[in-house]
Amino acid sequence: MTPQGQAGAPAQQPGWFSRNWKWLAGVGCLSLFLCCGIFGAVTWFTAKKVIEGSPVFAEALQKANLNPEVTAALGSPITPGGMVQGAVKDSGGTGTASLTVPIEGPKGKGTLYAEATKSAGKWNFTSLKADVGGKSVDLLTTPPMKDLLPGGGAPPGSEPRPPGDELIPGEDAPVPDEAPPEDEAPSDDQGSGD
Repeated sequence: MTPQGQAGAPAQQPGWFSRNWKWLAGVGCLSLFLCCGIFGAVTWFTAKKVIEGSPVFAEALQKANLNPEVTAALGSPITPGGMVQGAVKDSGGTGTASLTVPIEGPKGKGTLYAEATKSAGKWNFTSLKADVGGKSVDLLTTPPMKDLLPGGGAPPGSEPRPPGDELIPGEDAPVPDEAPPEDEAPSDDQGSGD
């Protein structure tokens, strides 16, 4: 038996945190996720701008635009077409670059791969290839479009000379045989002396 006047202690109500911990944990996780996402996006856009502003990126894209095989497959102009991947490390006079650049033109899409090193302040490609139309085009060995004639041949002077037809320093290039103008051609009545 319980003594009279002593009632059971009232049940203690749970605190605010105990009642609301589930939604508070959800909001906390969502906030953390959003902060990480924003940080990642800012980092990615900054890195993309650094890569796209580099001389290696600009020259690689220019070489792709000047290459006849690449422009035949993709059309012209060729522009970067998506998420650029890679890194450019430039520390003054030296540096390295490794890029994978999605490219696209009016006729299709491809991928540009560039590897370069910087020495004495000058960038040099060690590898530059474009995957277009199911084949890989080496942009360091194929002639650029500006070096080709409209018919596809090499410009004069870039073809190898036959043996014995070398230029001697100080001499002018040989002039091809030309027929004399018609008004200077000897006539039959001038040469007979009758």
